[in-house]
Amino acid sequence: MRRSGRCGETKLTGSNYTVDFETFSKILNRPGGFRDPGEPEEYCRGFQVFDKDMTGFIGVGQLRYILTNLGEKMSDEEVDELLKAVDTNNGEVNYTDLVRTVLAN
Repeated sequence: MRRSGRCGETKLTGSNYTVDFETFSKILNRPGGFRDPGEPEEYCRGFQVFDKDMTGFIGVGQLRYILTNLGEKMSDEEVDELLKAVDTNNGEVNYTDLVRTVLAN
């Protein structure tokens, strides 16, 4: 958890480590910077691994498992919020719509 101190200074609660603006700027502006979010097709290819019948849909339970257990893990509460933004058509999610919704925000 972080707590903002003076302008340009952030303290991590539970830690004695502080990051000044110069260090933060170096991290932010590292070579290559932050990656562009990418194209929707890249993300859809990832979901296709779990779409055995290639229907364009993935089960809500399976999606929840993927998002809470693989890669950069989300909390159940975060997944609940995400699912509010998409149609859970008969317990399934159109992952192309999901990706486009997420990338649009």
